[in-house]
Amino acid sequence: MADSSYITKTVEPFLISWAGNELGETLFRLREKLGMGTSGTSVSFEFDGVNEARTVGVLASASKSMKSGAVRKLIADAAILLASPFKKKVLVFAYQLVRTNFENQFRGILDLERIEFMVHPELPECMQRKLEEIHTLARNEQLSKKEKTKASRNRR
Repeated sequence: MADSSYITKTVEPFLISWAGNELGETLFRLREKLGMGTSGTSVSFEFDGVNEARTVGVLASASKSMKSGAVRKLIADAAILLASPFKKKVLVFAYQLVRTNFENQFRGILDLERIEFMVHPELPECMQRKLEEIHTLARNEQLSKKEKTKASRNRR
């Protein structure tokens, strides 16, 4: 199974650090209350980056494609940012093409005008290689699952 821990432990913190520098803020991971759930219990979410004054909230995406899983994560991230109490809501992308495609598909459906988009100019080469390995492995796993499902249907 593709190990996505490299993304959450290395790439996303790299993007958050870069965004913090660009914004002139020190950002740290923080669980923030978003509101109350239907059961009456508090709903919270851990943000990738929040400034000390708790006025800036940042989420990061290292996705390289607009496949269904990546799109669902981006929609969820945007919805969470929109529901957050931060004055400045930021979504940081590793790839310009993903940012452009997301904005083109969902502006008007989601209130993206309230979210600032940032795109890192270019990830370090070693990070790009490792991400490509992870994405290739995940893609091959998906193809393998589809082949198994197809073979199973053919046996019926």
